Amino acid sequence: MPPGSEGRVVPARAAVGESSPPAQAQVITIGPHALTADEPAPVGQDTGPTPVDLLPAALGACTSVTVRMYAKRHGRPLTGVEVDVRLDRTQGRAATSSRTSACPANWGLSRSHA
Repeated sequence: MPPGSEGRVVPARAAVGESSPPAQAQVITIGPHALTADEPAPVGQDTGPTPVDLLPAALGACTSVTVRMYAKRHGRPLTGVEVDVRLDRTQGRAATSSRTSACPANWGLSRSHA
């Protein structure tokens, strides 16, 4: 979160464009960062994760950052966070559902804090 933006909505923005037609690869620009999304062969050249694979990665990163921020805010020692996100896809359809779980948030809660 940019400094001074606490407590207000900061819009997320990404610009996406083809890397070089007729390739399927897409260049994604988010602020000063550049990512590549592509499709596996034979549709694309597999130069990056698929757009659908980027979605659970974003959700997992958001969850991990949120758990770490929560632990810091509440003075909880945290040695690590692992997030496993699975996106279920049905043939012929886009994303149908997702499950997110954070495990383990290694801060050893006692039963009185659970």
